[in-house]
Amino acid sequence: MTKTAVVLGVGGQIGTAVARRMLADGWTVRGLRHDTRPLPDDLGAVRVEIGDRDDDAVLAGVLGGGADAVVDTVAYRSAHARQLLTHAGGLRATGDPRADLRRGWDLHVGFARRHPRIYPLMFPLRPGPPSEAARRSLEMLRAGFERLAETGALRPGVSAELATRSLSAALRGVATTICQDPERRGNLRLSATVRDAVIDALVNESEQDAR
Repeated sequence: MTKTAVVLGVGGQIGTAVARRMLADGWTVRGLRHDTRPLPDDLGAVRVEIGDRDDDAVLAGVLGGGADAVVDTVAYRSAHARQLLTHAGGLRATGDPRADLRRGWDLHVGFARRHPRIYPLMFPLRPGPPSEAARRSLEMLRAGFERLAETGALRPGVSAELATRSLSAALRGVATTICQDPERRGNLRLSATVRDAVIDALVNESEQDAR
């Protein structure tokens, strides 16, 4: 099955390069841009929507068909990140719970690496009520673990609540640590090591991982 990606800012220098690479790798690509000029000829396969990245209705339209990946190449603020969290349900599940959790973790950490000053404001490690972004993230995570619990995908003795708190605590700890030195060598290995250990402790081994 061909995977679908949505590239926000597909007309820019970075967006054009991303779309070109994803097409070469066999992806179906949809894109959003505000410029009405056509893309280069070699990007003719990209289905382009014209609109304002800041318009939530426009964003909902381009993401509404579902996607396996969303690449936002626009330099965005915390408000834009909250927009993407609202539409995160449009990302298609792969059918492999571990793969879906790894993808979600990597997207979260990737945002922290790209925006080390914004991330601590959105996901502060402090006592008290969670921020709006943290609350939305927890709600989506809990809903996902509740579905896994219903299908028996969680380890014996692991509840959806325990899984949610465990993964959230580990994820925010790693992301906050990376924000302190986003260019440090070993950040990706740190993230992957903690990610895989936590997921392994919470989720039963999938058929793909067992091979």
